[in-house]
Amino acid sequence: GPDQTLTLAVGESSIQVTLDGSGSSDADGSIVSYVWTGTPDPADEQSPAVNLGEGTHSFSLVVTDNEGASSGQDTVQITVNPAPAVNQPPVADAGPDQTLTLAVGESTIQVTLDGSGSSDADGTVDSYVWSGTPDPADVVSPSVDLGAGTHSFTLEVTDDDNDSASDTVQIIVNAAPPPVACNSPIAEHCTISVYQGPSTCVGCHEQEATQMHGSVHYQQSGPTDFVTNIDGPGGERGYGAIGINTYCGTHENSPRFTCAGCHVGNGRFPSPTLPAGEPARGDELANIDCLMCHQEVYKRFPDWTDPLGFEPLEIVDADPATGKPNPALPPIVRTGLEGIPVVDPLTLDFQFLPAGPADDPTYALPADAPAAFSPMPITSLEAAQGVHATTRKACLNCHGGAGGGDGTKRGDMSSALIDPPLSVDMHMSSEAGGKGMVCADCHDAGGHRVRGRGLDLRPNDVAERFSCENSGCHSARPHGDWSSYQLGRRDNHAGRVACQSCHIPTYAKGVATEVSRDWENPHFSPAACNGRGGWLPEEIKQSDLTPTYTWFDGTSEVYYLGETVMDNVPTKQLPDGTEAYVLGMPNGDVASAGAKIYPMKEHLSKLARNLETNTLVPQSTFEFFRTGSFVAAVQSGLEQTEGMSPNDAYEVVQVHTYQTINHGVEVSSNALECGACHSSYSGGPLRMDLQGDLGYQVKGNYGSQGAYSDTCRQCHSAKPKNEGNYFYYIHDKHVRDKRKDCSVCHDFSRPERGLSTSVGSGD
Repeated sequence: GPDQTLTLAVGESSIQVTLDGSGSSDADGSIVSYVWTGTPDPADEQSPAVNLGEGTHSFSLVVTDNEGASSGQDTVQITVNPAPAVNQPPVADAGPDQTLTLAVGESTIQVTLDGSGSSDADGTVDSYVWSGTPDPADVVSPSVDLGAGTHSFTLEVTDDDNDSASDTVQIIVNAAPPPVACNSPIAEHCTISVYQGPSTCVGCHEQEATQMHGSVHYQQSGPTDFVTNIDGPGGERGYGAIGINTYCGTHENSPRFTCAGCHVGNGRFPSPTLPAGEPARGDELANIDCLMCHQEVYKRFPDWTDPLGFEPLEIVDADPATGKPNPALPPIVRTGLEGIPVVDPLTLDFQFLPAGPADDPTYALPADAPAAFSPMPITSLEAAQGVHATTRKACLNCHGGAGGGDGTKRGDMSSALIDPPLSVDMHMSSEAGGKGMVCADCHDAGGHRVRGRGLDLRPNDVAERFSCENSGCHSARPHGDWSSYQLGRRDNHAGRVACQSCHIPTYAKGVATEVSRDWENPHFSPAACNGRGGWLPEEIKQSDLTPTYTWFDGTSEVYYLGETVMDNVPTKQLPDGTEAYVLGMPNGDVASAGAKIYPMKEHLSKLARNLETNTLVPQSTFEFFRTGSFVAAVQSGLEQTEGMSPNDAYEVVQVHTYQTINHGVEVSSNALECGACHSSYSGGPLRMDLQGDLGYQVKGNYGSQGAYSDTCRQCHSAKPKNEGNYFYYIHDKHVRDKRKDCSVCHDFSRPERGLSTSVGSGD
């Protein structure tokens, strides 16, 4: 057959071609077979059909006659040209529909239309023509001023081949809400017409925001003036020595949203230094969320408008038979706003938005938000207009819930302090006889800094130890009965016994506190992870507890990530004979200058010790919440921690901390009597082992039969023992009558009393 040249149809990748062997002939017989060769291989018939794509194709034909003779080979060439180019029309995109609300007092709002999404697959968009009322400029993104109502704008785009397409966008502008009745005691705040996030506050309060920027509350790190084993700054998550504790381990290896909800930052990592120029400085200050401390009903939620969105959260389900996690079961999947907010891949930042009610025109919490995230009872505008000085509730919104639940961590801080009865805390009680004080009355150090720290915390906001006697309320001798030699004087005790020891008889009053946490015994809680559901460790909680009493000079040793454990971190022997590493240990003893006996809460937990590095493993608390597996949580920590390997061997160890009890002072009539601690006045159990634990034993081999005799013979021969009240008799005779310093009979001195330290013969 003849050579052929064909062209593909538009949109087709192949064409059917019929080869033609009908012109073959035999002069003295007839043709009985046709054999074709080529790619694709045609059928061996006179005129087979083949499907050919773009290109040049050759096919050969050999025929055989009825006598068995074969012909020579003849070849045909088929050329298939590509389909002709067809211009694709452009695609017009007038942008997403918008719903906006006029600000109070405004009749129009400027809206920018957006045609930048328009495109042309095989050319360029040459022109943009908008139509509508008012008529926009014919540019990619024109601006128009719109009043209340529904407005439609149509965009027509034309490409370089004069083809065109159109799209329409609808803009709904809601009328301004009626003016909100402003009951703020601060008249200037009533001029706020719309709340646009923390920048609204910073616009007028830049100085205050600058002060807060350098605080521990914002940075989550700071100086460690009162921690003797950390040289330099430290804290939770920021710069310097990073903490790990007996409650939540550390949040270094967990998503930020799990713990960020209670910090002053609005989601982004704080910069250790405040940038000098705009806009960086303004952006940094606008990350300080003033409403966290100055609006007690304030609530917020990860930014539901962020295009990064939320990624699904998979939670291991519980085995119905055992109640323990079973990874073989289909997981519980949380999607949408119940998932995990996605952080910026470079900065790891995300953002919070105020969680307003449904009628909040600016920040209404979406209807599909998790049930646990109930909105504020007021709109964001009302929240901003109604800011106030800090209150007990505002502080306790975070501090009362530390450790994962009301009263869980501190023991002396819970929702019971929002408006406590006298029996819980007379300083904060509004009842008759109470002082009605708020947290700032004691803790405000000025300049948005806070004075005071628990011994288990690393940073401090100000370089001043805070105590009752420097509070501005009480002197070092508040009872007015001090004597250098008289026994039983309260002010003598005040020099070495903290006020809290006598005036806080019990803690965890009204709300139970956690005393131990076991990560190896998980249980499922629907309320975990802010209502998403998840796994929690076993938590033993108790109420109305008697404190432990230890010496404390205001400084402590507090563990930090990377610190070696064995031969470095102090240990405590537990009642069952095992030992626990003490992650928060008060410094001081009976002989330490400035040390006093303080009431303490003790907390016991478990962590993993890396056997290769001899350091504690910062497990992923979130991974435990998700899986209920401490092994998985530790493994995640090993994988994420620099200097550790997922193959490192580890052991589970017990960890312990002391925590000072400072809140819960009761009325003076409830203060401890002498018999609570001194056997000379009590026939019952004592709160303290003064001689065995607190260092008040006499010199020599305490407990041996001859100890008292040896001590007595420093000055005179042994005397007969007064069987009536031996301690009182001996103490009174030697201190009041002989004016002898404690060091004569004990291994410590009390130089402030000005007594004699001489040892010699006598009566």
